Parts: sequence; C-alpha cells; structure tokens
Amino acid sequence: MEILKKYLVLTTLLILSLTTKAQDVTVTGIVTGEDGEPLRGASINVDGIGELGRTTAIGFFSVKVQANQSYVFRFNYLQRFTKRRISVETNNISGIRVSIKDKVLGPIVIEVARASDFMDKFPPINLTRISTPSQNFEDLIKVVGLGVNSNNELTANYNVRGGNYDENLIYVNGIQIYRPFLARSGQQEGLSFINPAFVDNIFFSAGGFDSFYGDKLSSVLDIRYRQPTEFGGSAQLSLMGGNAHVEGNFAGRRGSYITGARYRANSYLLNSLPTQGDYNPTFFDYQFLTNFI
Repeated sequence: MEILKKYLVLTTLLILSLTTKAQDVTVTGIVTGEDGEPLRGASINVDGIGELGRTTAIGFFSVKVQANQSYVFRFNYLQRFTKRRISVETNNISGIRVSIKDKVLGPIVIEVARASDFMDKFPPINLTRISTPSQNFEDLIKVVGLGVNSNNELTANYNVRGGNYDENLIYVNGIQIYRPFLARSGQQEGLSFINPAFVDNIFFSAGGFDSFYGDKLSSVLDIRYRQPTEFGGSAQLSLMGGNAHVEGNFAGRRGSYITGARYRANSYLLNSLPTQGDYNPTFFDYQFLTNFI
C-alpha cells in the first residue's frame, strides 16, 4: 500500500511537470539599432524573471516564458535600452522587431567656470575698503595670507613662501603680464598693471598650479576683467591721487567696453618722513578694454 502511494505521487508530479512544460511559449524576434543594423549581444530581460538570453550575430533572440501572462521585456545594448510589454497567450510569438535608439545628449550650457583645484578663488572685494598707501591691487594678496609677504608697504611686489619677487606670475584675461626687470625685482615702484576698478574674478595659487601658467616657482595671480552688461562707472579722489572708470554696452548689445584712468602722487606721504628730501614721484595709467561681435 505504501509503495502504491509513492507511485501515485510520482505520477502526479510527472503529469504536473508535463502540463507546465506544455504551457511554455516561445517568443522570437530581431533587435536592431536606429539604422536598422542588427545588434549582436543585446540582452533580453523580463521584469520579475531576469535575463533570459542574448541576441545572435544577426540580432535574433528566442526566449521561453509561461503562457497566459503579460510581461515587460527590456532589451539592453551598451547602456542603451528600450522596453516593450508583450501579452503571451498559448501560441508561440514570432516576428517581433525591436529598435534600440542611440543616446543623444542635449545642449550643454556652462553657467559657472570652476577654477582649478589648485587655485583659490577670492570673493568680490571692494578694494577701497582696504587701507594701503599705494592702493595697488596686489595689496589684497598681501593681507589674505597664503604664504605671501612683503617688506615694503609702498611696493606692488611680493614674495611667496620665501621666494624672490621675480618668481610670481601675473595673468590678466589669460594673458601673461611681463614687467620690466627693475619693477619685478622690487627696485622700481609705481602703479601696478592691474586696474582694481576692472576686476571681476580673482584666482591665486601659492604653488602647485597647472602647467598652463608656466614654470615659475612661487605663485600665480590670475585676474579676470569684467564684461559689462549695462552702463556704469565710478570715481575716487584723494590727496594722493584719483581714479575714474566708465563701462557699458555698444548699441544692439554687439559688445562691451570698459575704460579708466588712474593718477598717483606719493609726495604727500614721502614728505612726511623724518628724513627730508625732494620727493615728487607721480604715476599715470590709462586702460581701455573692448570686445565687439
């Protein structure tokens, strides 16, 4: 009796297995790209089941699923994919054609140009709030640290990490500024090349900067002048000089311009020194920057 029960159980399982096999349905088709060329090695995945196979050299695929159900097929090829819902009944399904579209990037708009990881970007600074005898732009670099030192408050020169005056690079709008030997060695003073009224962005590195800037050893100061979007200007006057600038756009916004002049006379300061002398150093500078489309 016990043996008969075992045979009945085995017979029942065999019948159920054959019935399940009979309910399997084959789904076949072709996978192509947008140009109609067959895609070899594209994977066929079914939600809830997983990967069931891959396409052949002619893009052909053949997979088996259970009948009387609806499946979501996902066809993947080189990080591109498309999906299709297929309702499966009791008959085999053939002749399915699947097209996988290429990935096309949309337009890319660069809103902010990030500085190199080796460059420190300074926030917008009103230099008139920094009290210095010369009012040169480089006075800002001296007060922010970063290994910058100077032994003369009247000079625009500075040394970085114990280097020489001549081991510092200065760029304005991507153009290296070459200074006369006496000026860059600290033996001649005057107005620095950079007009503070024009400055928009300030980048500074005290070492380890990109090779784009050259092979100087100490530092690089990269200044970006402003591109005006509307008419404006400024003026300043003191006992030691003055400066003024005007900026704006051309008609039709075909371009912009910025121009300014500076005058500096250090005699008022130098004549107050204990050592009397005939000091009359005066400096004048005029700059004009424009672009037109």
